[in-house]
Amino acid sequence: MIGKDGRARDILLEDIKKMLPAEVVLAKVSLKLWHKNHNKLIKEIAKKLHIRLASQHLNLPRLLEQLPSTQTTVLIFDYFDAIMDRPDQELDKKYDLSFIHTINHIKDMDAIRVICVTKYAHKNHTFRGNTSPLVLLPEDIRPLNYTELEHAWKRFLTADWHTYLLEHHQELRELTELAEKQTDVVKWMEWMAERICYQDLREKKKELLENLKTWHNEYKKKFERNGNRKVLDANQGIRKQLKLWGIEKAINPFIEMVKAISSFLTKKS
Repeated sequence: MIGKDGRARDILLEDIKKMLPAEVVLAKVSLKLWHKNHNKLIKEIAKKLHIRLASQHLNLPRLLEQLPSTQTTVLIFDYFDAIMDRPDQELDKKYDLSFIHTINHIKDMDAIRVICVTKYAHKNHTFRGNTSPLVLLPEDIRPLNYTELEHAWKRFLTADWHTYLLEHHQELRELTELAEKQTDVVKWMEWMAERICYQDLREKKKELLENLKTWHNEYKKKFERNGNRKVLDANQGIRKQLKLWGIEKAINPFIEMVKAISSFLTKKS
């Protein structure tokens, strides 16, 4: 699966997980975390697949042998570039051609599926002195088209605001046309949705179009002023605080934070 890093790719992987039937067992691991420790990668996969492996059997072929033939298993290796693109001296030596060949072999197995997520296709790529050892079917993650972006607002907005946009085509068109122009469209949509939903639907909807330009300019100033400069996501801090308050899942963390604070302030002693 080929696509640049970003929230869009993350959400696609989340959607894949949600779409799988309940009986399918999935293990998603990041090679970015384990490129220097092959054994910990195998332990992480085994843990997610509920498999016990002896320390002398920490390798992918032995792990695959332990999988029940009656069970459908999906393995997702995220950030596979972390081993394909690194110099040999920065990798655990157990990431060798045998490891890659085992992954290639999975595609021929009946009850196991494998997805390697990368930024680009590794065609004519050299790994451990060999050219193009990874021979899986490449599938590009294409950008969302206009219609798909329109539907995507439902993910980020509250039900009331989404209904409002469906009934007010000018605002929906304005938002979606702006979304089409973004390099990290999901990140931008999350940013805009938080600001839209913070408004009172009854009192502020007339100002929506006026505010879109302001919010968009704020986004550009914060995230695009210095090119690819990394900016800390305030949502992470908000989500951590929400968990401390017992709110485990927050579709829109900014709004949940506001609600939680409001509830705390109005709570009778």
